[in-house]
Amino acid sequence: MLPFRRAVAVFFSIALSFLLLMLVLLLGSRSMMQDEYRQSKQTLLQAALNNEKRELTRALYDHSSWDDAFRQMQLSELDPSWLESTFGADTISTNDMSGILILAPDFTERFNNSLQPLTAEQLLQVRDFVRQHQISCTPDTRLSSLQQSASSDFLTAAGQTIMLSAAPVVPNTFEASCEHLSYLVFWRLLDNGYLANMASNYGFSQLRLSSGTEPDATQSIQLNTSQPTRLLWSALAPPYNNLYKALGLSLVLTLILAVLALVFYRNIKRGHQDFYSLFEKNRAIQLLVNPLNGQIVMANQAAIAFYAYPGKDLLRLTLDNLSAGGISTLQLIGSANPCEVTQKLWNGVTRRVEINSGQIILAGEPLLYLIIHDVTQTHQAARELERSEARFRAIFEDASLGILQLDRYGHILDVNPAFCQMIGFPEENLTRWQWIDLIHHKERDATRRTYQALIDGVVDKLSHQQRFLNAGGEIIWTQMNISPVRINGEDSTYVALVENVNERMYLQQKLQDMAAKDPLTGLYNRRSMEEQAAREQSWSKRHGQSLCVMIADIDHFKLINDNYGHASGDIVLKEFAAVCNTHLRETDIFCRWGGEEFVILLTQTDMQQAWVVAERLREAVEKMRVRCHEQHIRLTVSLGLSDWNAEREDFISALERADTALYDAKRGGRNRTVIVNSEARHSAHP
Repeated sequence: MLPFRRAVAVFFSIALSFLLLMLVLLLGSRSMMQDEYRQSKQTLLQAALNNEKRELTRALYDHSSWDDAFRQMQLSELDPSWLESTFGADTISTNDMSGILILAPDFTERFNNSLQPLTAEQLLQVRDFVRQHQISCTPDTRLSSLQQSASSDFLTAAGQTIMLSAAPVVPNTFEASCEHLSYLVFWRLLDNGYLANMASNYGFSQLRLSSGTEPDATQSIQLNTSQPTRLLWSALAPPYNNLYKALGLSLVLTLILAVLALVFYRNIKRGHQDFYSLFEKNRAIQLLVNPLNGQIVMANQAAIAFYAYPGKDLLRLTLDNLSAGGISTLQLIGSANPCEVTQKLWNGVTRRVEINSGQIILAGEPLLYLIIHDVTQTHQAARELERSEARFRAIFEDASLGILQLDRYGHILDVNPAFCQMIGFPEENLTRWQWIDLIHHKERDATRRTYQALIDGVVDKLSHQQRFLNAGGEIIWTQMNISPVRINGEDSTYVALVENVNERMYLQQKLQDMAAKDPLTGLYNRRSMEEQAAREQSWSKRHGQSLCVMIADIDHFKLINDNYGHASGDIVLKEFAAVCNTHLRETDIFCRWGGEEFVILLTQTDMQQAWVVAERLREAVEKMRVRCHEQHIRLTVSLGLSDWNAEREDFISALERADTALYDAKRGGRNRTVIVNSEARHSAHP
């Protein structure tokens, strides 16, 4: 505790000496600081006046944008709008001055635009100023020298002080003679408003003008005017007043620190006792070490039990004695905090430990305070986790199935190469999207609902067929299985397994087509027609839609087979089916009933509309010319048409009536349409 007492005594001595020195310096330099402060303000005010004059003069230097306009004014009568058009915002701001004058070569007034009009006496003073400051010139004087000859000063007239700047201007941008010189004058009135704004800009409390008859004042500047005029100023008090406040505050803080130091000194003893108690009883492994040589100064009971050294043998060791590697433990502690090292116990067993270090001062001696955690099991678990992750990554990367890792919002977190190859997008693109974006647009809403059901726990997993769109816009049929991955009982991510079943779906569709369609024409077969008719009958019963049944038979088809061969007959059947398809709607059902007979179910169609469709088909077939073996075969077709009352009869009954009408058409000479229903029968001839 002795070093601490010495530190407190030194602190009080330094603080008291500092306060006394500050007091002596402040009292000794008071007058000097006042003089320097006044002189600096005097210099600042003079610089401010010069700066205001330069600002006014700077506006006269740039003639480039209005020389041409001024030349025009010399040649014609002066236009009052010239000032607004020439001295606009792009050239000179008139807000920075009180007025603009243009004087002729004989110093008569040519133009006067004053925001604060001048009296006759003041205007005369301005002319005298310009005449007194006019430059000497010769006929070959160049404009470049005239532009740099502006003069600025102050003048006093009629009890007011004016700051003005004047410069010659010429109508020719290259040369001019004296008789062509005119003078441009910018002037500014030093009124109370202007002086108040100037005081605010340059940090003065007050600025005001004073005539020469007033008593002398030390805080003033003499203006170079036609009458004795001074600019009086006043400023805030010098900042040494704040230093006095700082001195008092320092004294108060010193006293407060002294009291706190005494309190701290009384509590430090108790703190040491508490520290030793906590150090010994703490369950964490703790050591106090000399930072110079690594000597163990103190070890708590947990450290003694962990290292298992008998008696006080642990206190005779250094950190390097405990190290099981070749690197100094002190160097590792100095380079990283916390650091991990391998240490050797008394029985020779090695353990991986994590050391957290900090510096403390105990009884005036700097020590390293080490808190040690045994992380051997944690390292073993981490190695097992790394091996497990490596196995998972190998399975993930090499799997033939597409694998997606999703979050609860459907964002793609990770994707394996198999899925990238399947979908045709690179991994960096897919991980920026939601997997819903890759699904066929007709299935997105339904898929989004089922995925939300999985998120909400309504279902445990999803297993369904899904259509994706690849990078080329092609449809890919997949079998998709999505399951949650639970960590600590919570669903953190979702894994989707995607199998490409395009080939399987193609074969399945092909088998369905083989079972449902005629292999020659690609039309529905008889069994599919009966299934379609049953669905249309149900629809008609619910919505009251009209239905009609039509049978078409190619005339003299047996002769075509006999004369041209069955291959030509097949071509005729396919061409006939193609022509009929072009004249039917997508909602109509067209099938090959058998041989050369075809059945057409016209949906949402009454008998009058069906008659128009039948005649259109018959005429189109009549115009057909089927080319077979360099020969053209002409065709005609006979059509039987019947209505179908879906409420009272089945499809076969309506088909039988249409078949009866077909035979009537054939007996009537073929190439015609015959309609039959429960009330009337008639036929149409070509």
